[in-house]
Amino acid sequence: MNCLPSRPFLAGLENTLLSGLFNRKFLKIGLLIFGLNLLFFLMQCIIISSFSLKDEFLSLFNSEMHLPMSQYWRFISFGFSQIFCYGILSLLFALWLLPGLLYLPAEKSEKIYVFRAWLSSVALIFSLNIWIYPASRFNWFILPGHSALPLVLITLILFVHQSRFSFYAGFISLRRNCLAWASFLFIGFLLCVGIKIYERYSVKTPEVSSQPNVILIGLDDLREDTLKDMPILSNFLSKSTNFLESITPEARTFVAWTSLLTGLYPKEHDIHFDMQSVDGYTPPGSLASILKGQGYSTFYSTDDNQYADVNPAYGFDHLLVPKMDTSEYLLSVLNDFPLSNLISQTWLGKWLFPDTYNNRASPFVYEPWNYNRDVLTALKKIPNRPIFIAIHFNLSHQPFYWSKRPLPVTTWNTNINVSQVYFVAAQDMDEQLGEFLKALKQNGFLNNAIVAVFSDHGESLGLPKERLVSLDTYLRGPHSSTETIPALSLYSDHLLKFDEIFGHGTDVLSKMQWQQILGIKWFSHAQYQGNIAQRVSLIDIKPTILDLLGISGSHSTGQSLKSMVLWGKALPEDRYFFTDTGFNPFAIQDLYHVSADEVNLSLRYFIVLPNNGRLVIRPSLLPELLTQVQHAVVYKNWILAAYPARHHKQVFVLVDMDTRQWTDDFSTPFAQKAPVSDLLNQMQAFYGDEIKYAPVDKSYQ
Repeated sequence: MNCLPSRPFLAGLENTLLSGLFNRKFLKIGLLIFGLNLLFFLMQCIIISSFSLKDEFLSLFNSEMHLPMSQYWRFISFGFSQIFCYGILSLLFALWLLPGLLYLPAEKSEKIYVFRAWLSSVALIFSLNIWIYPASRFNWFILPGHSALPLVLITLILFVHQSRFSFYAGFISLRRNCLAWASFLFIGFLLCVGIKIYERYSVKTPEVSSQPNVILIGLDDLREDTLKDMPILSNFLSKSTNFLESITPEARTFVAWTSLLTGLYPKEHDIHFDMQSVDGYTPPGSLASILKGQGYSTFYSTDDNQYADVNPAYGFDHLLVPKMDTSEYLLSVLNDFPLSNLISQTWLGKWLFPDTYNNRASPFVYEPWNYNRDVLTALKKIPNRPIFIAIHFNLSHQPFYWSKRPLPVTTWNTNINVSQVYFVAAQDMDEQLGEFLKALKQNGFLNNAIVAVFSDHGESLGLPKERLVSLDTYLRGPHSSTETIPALSLYSDHLLKFDEIFGHGTDVLSKMQWQQILGIKWFSHAQYQGNIAQRVSLIDIKPTILDLLGISGSHSTGQSLKSMVLWGKALPEDRYFFTDTGFNPFAIQDLYHVSADEVNLSLRYFIVLPNNGRLVIRPSLLPELLTQVQHAVVYKNWILAAYPARHHKQVFVLVDMDTRQWTDDFSTPFAQKAPVSDLLNQMQAFYGDEIKYAPVDKSYQ
């Protein structure tokens, strides 16, 4: 039976399409498809809600935390954005199917044709999502660990077959109106070329300055043993002044960056925790503010802004950061819907779903190269030179996976090899760093620049000997306390051995957490290229930069490393260094295994600021939380640590970092070989009433 319409019928096809929006059949088809798409969206919501409660922080709605109305509007806006996407999809799909219905044989049902075509389109969207974004949770139960390209091809063929009449109508229209289609494509091509030309030549030529650019590149969570698999970073360090022993004041990002920019310890600049409120806070003597006063343009960017609120008060004129409110915590991980994923990293996705665009906290769709491109675009729009650039990459931070590098598991709660995915993430960040450095060089930012590449802190992965102490090397003395072992075990997972620990900012006796990577290179200037064994600190970066630039008059606890950078000369004497831990709610310690009760218990420490919706630690609880912080002083091969214990006391532990022997009894022969008195005096003088050391007597026991 010939199902092709007559020539006059074809001649009226265009008129039918032009009047399609007012066509009853079109409206009927559009409503049917829109209803099916809403059911499709509802099904996805049910699937996503079945995943880990920790991942979505849904307990925000069940806790005593009060969300301001602006946050509820953000959630409503998110829902409307999803419905808008499906509405546009329904409109386009109905317009696509309508011409095909004109060729549908009389014996075939229009509804069945539409349903089959829609079902094949859903399959195609699903397959495209898991092909482009294999880290999507929908891939965990479809094709985990396998390429989705064969599935894409199969669903594409299925879609073409099920909507074959629409393809045929398009072919007929193309054949009869080839000149019009060619003109349309040519005009589109000219528009694209014009946009590219405008983007290239609309950027003003940067001013030439005799002062060098200053570029700080932070790499989250990196530990020293990642360098063997990071050739780009290793190459940079080999051509710079590479500090082999650098210590962070606290192994938490916000505290570390504030310490870096101020040259001060947390006790001095008063930022002690990630997610601490900075309303009304002005960091003392921020490097960005100082350089801004010297005529520098100042720029800060990060791809994950949940824990570190570096804002204009730090002296930055230009910021490129993700959204920074409570809704972002939820939406960045909730928004894993196949359709929105496909547009999430486009200009439309940036407008509709700002919580997931270039946001490392949304690992299902995060694209590091897209983030690099946006940063470079923003930098090129800043014409004034010199420029101070501070950027922080988070690809190697938990959860250690991103859109193109899914976890090697099928479900969120399956045990994974954390160290394996961590080292793979570090390799990926090495590529991201390499691309960024290459782009900076190609665009002239490195022609005369002082560049410091560093990790804000390290990371413990639950591996053996990641703590400096073990039960085998414990030198118990007659005055040892029964509180010591429980105090040192408080933040250790019950599945771990005594010398194993997870995370960062959780234990001062994990050198893997507070030791960092640091290399400083002055492009187009003579300097020392090699390794420096003398221990330095993250707080030394600010005074070093200012000294290299010849800028004086700013207070810093850190010391200038200018002699090391230019000539490789060591500082006159070894110093005492201090390092602390952060705030460790149980639901944040273990990313992969957590209960709803633990989330609710942890959330009592937080509050949502009504003026900006930011999730922060309750300011009223800061004094209480400071009593739970571990403190340590490091000198040569010795570290003296103070751990909070029961009854508002502290236990003190002395460790030889070379031999890993340790004791809590300072009357032992081992302790007599150490500068215990100097360490205690330094700790008490620096921390003041935060240290509650009791001499060796019954009260200490």
